[in-house]
Amino acid sequence: MQRGNSFQGVLAEFNSISVDKFNTGASTFLLTHFHADHLAGLDAKSFCKKVYCTPTTRALLALNPAYHHILLYVIPLDYGKHSISVNGLPIELTLIQSYHCPGSTMFLVEDKVKAVLITGDIRAESWWVQGLAKNPYLFQYTTGLKVLANIYLDTTFSYRGEPYIEMSDNNDGINGVIQMLRSYPQDDEEIQFFFMDTTSGFEEAWAKIVPLFLGSLTLGADLRARISALCQQNDSSAQILSQSIGKTHYPRFHVIAKAGNHKPNFAVTIKQCIDFNISDMAGILFPIPVNSLTETERATLRLVHSTAKGNEIYRFKNRLWILPKGGSEYLPKEIKLVFSRHLSFSESRKLVSLFRPKEVYPCCESKTTWLSGFSVERIFGDLCISREFKYDLMMFNKFGRPSLQIQERPVMTINRWSFEE
Repeated sequence: MQRGNSFQGVLAEFNSISVDKFNTGASTFLLTHFHADHLAGLDAKSFCKKVYCTPTTRALLALNPAYHHILLYVIPLDYGKHSISVNGLPIELTLIQSYHCPGSTMFLVEDKVKAVLITGDIRAESWWVQGLAKNPYLFQYTTGLKVLANIYLDTTFSYRGEPYIEMSDNNDGINGVIQMLRSYPQDDEEIQFFFMDTTSGFEEAWAKIVPLFLGSLTLGADLRARISALCQQNDSSAQILSQSIGKTHYPRFHVIAKAGNHKPNFAVTIKQCIDFNISDMAGILFPIPVNSLTETERATLRLVHSTAKGNEIYRFKNRLWILPKGGSEYLPKEIKLVFSRHLSFSESRKLVSLFRPKEVYPCCESKTTWLSGFSVERIFGDLCISREFKYDLMMFNKFGRPSLQIQERPVMTINRWSFEE
């Protein structure tokens, strides 16, 4: 099922402009951020059209030799309003900082009679949406003085299907990891910590966790280059991380996709999760009090190794656990980071309700999501002025309508972190 950007690129309202797709017939291109599913066609040797993006996104492009030949055509624009020409016609292009990854941006595209908003990939936590309500560039559209013709929206949440999951704020997930890490030995070279997600956007989590423990951070060459480039762009997370990179003191953190050559006796992995639920987490990834084990369970407990610092590694329930010296809990080898760089269904509705546009166009969708009930009319129709939606018409012509039962079914959500649900 489609999980990344599926938007074909060309804006219906401005058909000379293409967004995050560089193999179209458009004359002008917009790049919301530097992730692979938004770069289709940009590495083509024949590409020679103007591309607008943020300075940070251009700096990240420059790190990859596959894009060196097009840098001449990549025009960096700061956040704010700019006047550009598209096929000789004046266009107002406003870049609005988004919450997804370093350098990511939304684009507000306007001429004298119409305007559209392209979100790119976003997380829309309440604090960020509240900031949009106060943004002077968006004031006319959030107060109803003007109406957006369309919002091209990140709808990554759709691929999971219903019930759509609710998401906690990223700071809550980061804080959960911090509370877990506080229980682990901090001064044992045989116990080290590995962040397993390397996609740009996770720098936020690393920067909030590593310095809190006064830890050192080891990165591969590509990631070091990325952090260096972001530091030059005054990215705050990168600047914080730069103080920990290359140090050798404990606790030691690493950012790598696989353990590789780093093989401490107890490698604690920290990996993003979204679809996990609290009962799964409690069953296999929460600490186990020593005094909670039954005699039968104790009989299956196997001591694997004792570190030089006196911390003990055990095998239990086919998993490795560590019992800190003098501790009262077996601690898991895996820690889940509840963290998302994409908005939830509920967040998407709050964002759309802020603008109440004529219509919405989903940028992550598929035949499967359509036939399962993901239509603009059903998901966002009550928040839009129009009663006809380009996306719905296109999908109806391609695949027909979902069943009447699905069309009339209330949209379902679930909080997987609630024991009641």
